[in-house]
Amino acid sequence: MTSLDLVVVRVSDVEQSKLFYEALGLRFKKEKHGNGPLHYSSKIGDVVFEIYPASGENPVSAGTRLGFSTVVREDLDSTIMSLGGQVISRSDSGIVVADPDGIKIEINSRVAS
Repeated sequence: MTSLDLVVVRVSDVEQSKLFYEALGLRFKKEKHGNGPLHYSSKIGDVVFEIYPASGENPVSAGTRLGFSTVVREDLDSTIMSLGGQVISRSDSGIVVADPDGIKIEINSRVAS
């Protein structure tokens, strides 16, 4: 049986992306392994989600599409835009947004009370 253990996205601004994903409910810890770059890591169930800086060898992950299930606050649209993202579309079950680097994220949710 195969399971997903790790997702890494490469971004142009690690700090800005950390703030963006925190607005979606993720909590990060700062990491640096040996001579590797500073990055952030979040545990989502059994999956580790990491934000790494893009580089010449590892460009921005703009073609990536992610999906999260979370409780969405009423002010999510304005929060996303204030952090450099945009709302792409919405449906009865959630919304699709883009992070500051254009990584698309499906958010399946319910509105927080």
